[in-house]
Amino acid sequence: MNSLKRVLNCLRFNKKRNKIVKNDVFEIPFNECSTTAIQIPDIQNKTFTISKWFVKVGDYIDKNQLICELESNSITLEFESLHAGKLVFITQSKEKLKAGDLICKIEKMTKIK
Repeated sequence: MNSLKRVLNCLRFNKKRNKIVKNDVFEIPFNECSTTAIQIPDIQNKTFTISKWFVKVGDYIDKNQLICELESNSITLEFESLHAGKLVFITQSKEKLKAGDLICKIEKMTKIK
């Protein structure tokens, strides 16, 4: 059992760390027609809170980029974006969210280099 704990600790510490950000703004102006709503997945009828945000409102998000951490009383999940675009709306942290509730909205756009 101790060897398993050591392996899990090693994996946890070697995992790429994401910078946690604090969002003071929860929404910016956006075009409703070009946004995609990202919702809480249905996982064993659990309710979640958003414990950490890894991106700020207004940031450009790539597909499969970590955007937040969802936490329930028994599990913690890192949530990836399924779409690329500009993050224009987020749900405030610490609200209890159930399956189908809105996490954020992403406006589809091309990234300017």
